[in-house]
Amino acid sequence: MKVLIVHNAGASALPSGELSVVEAQSEALRSMGIETRLYLENNDSIGRRFSWRRLKAGLGIFFSFHSFRAIESILRQYKPDVVHFHSVLPLISPAGFLACKLRGIPTVQTLHNYRWLCVEGGFFRNNSVCRDCVNKTILCGLYYACAKQSLVVSVLLTLVNLLYIKTGLLFKLVDRFIAVSHFVKDQHVAAGFPEGKIIVRYNSVFFPAATRQAAAPQQRNGLIFIGRLAPAKGTAILKEVINRLNAQIPITIIGDGPESDALIHFCRQAGIKNVAFLGKMEKNQIISVLLQAVCVIIPSQVAETCSMVALEAMACGTPIVASALGGLREIVEASGCGICVAPDHADGYVEAIGRIAGSPSLQQKMGNDGKDFISRQCLSAGSQNKLINIYAALIKKRGFAAADGVPS
Repeated sequence: MKVLIVHNAGASALPSGELSVVEAQSEALRSMGIETRLYLENNDSIGRRFSWRRLKAGLGIFFSFHSFRAIESILRQYKPDVVHFHSVLPLISPAGFLACKLRGIPTVQTLHNYRWLCVEGGFFRNNSVCRDCVNKTILCGLYYACAKQSLVVSVLLTLVNLLYIKTGLLFKLVDRFIAVSHFVKDQHVAAGFPEGKIIVRYNSVFFPAATRQAAAPQQRNGLIFIGRLAPAKGTAILKEVINRLNAQIPITIIGDGPESDALIHFCRQAGIKNVAFLGKMEKNQIISVLLQAVCVIIPSQVAETCSMVALEAMACGTPIVASALGGLREIVEASGCGICVAPDHADGYVEAIGRIAGSPSLQQKMGNDGKDFISRQCLSAGSQNKLINIYAALIKKRGFAAADGVPS
């Protein structure tokens, strides 16, 4: 079996969680004997100021002739059995789907975000969750100029969604969609996606079991936050939690972002000395810190689709205190790995953290429940077999002769 993986990544200076999932998935497939090729475009080529490149990218969001030619060339030379798309906007556009359709090659797209439903991409407006485009009309994103606070960008993305979703054209170009949680599937079905074309598959976790177990301490200590320090990720709540805990527990913050300096300044001004800011870290370093922590706090104010921070914490047996939103709530409640609280209720986070920190038996139970969930749903072998079976079914349906390595 030969698989072409296609992804429109963000800016190379700010690699996203989606990109890490895409790269890890490609590597995992190779490790299972599946021949893969990865085609990436990143948004660096757009530029920041108004220019011909930016205008061209804006118009190409409907149909990129550049991407069509590039992908068509790869299809002709590489001859994949199936093409797995991830994000395609703004640069690749649905042109990649058409290139595959014209050659009769099956296509899959993973729904990592809500871009086909919401021009902002994350159901986030005015620092809180907003699903008006699903519950009311897609024109709400245009009215509020939700896409990068730009009316022009919002107009373009709204027109793309109207062209490909409301007409049903996308569903003729893509054979299967993979939703990274049941919540993501439900939102897309509510917006008009055909339910029978969507399969739920949680993101896989990709690091060796030995890495997770070797350094696991007998007794854990401290609270950890991992992620981008931005309003959407709950920095306002994190600030309140730090203040309310009042040096009761060591707090480690991994990551940076637009709110990083403000949070550091707040801690200094308030004389709070139990918070360590570690900035960006490599995956193995993050795992090492996760293995030592009492719990992880994920105070997202957006409807997370399938939080990799949550999955990696669970794989390490670390309990989670999270906002009761989206796929994040689904994962925590389905696994029993932690406690969900109202997104904007700082006292609820503090109470949940105290409950977990004060009970080693509860820590152990939640940790074991989380690891069990990961073992069943997200460890690379089982998860990749599910993905390969999706590919195989599409290849068989299209009458392609699959190569060796396709599970029965």
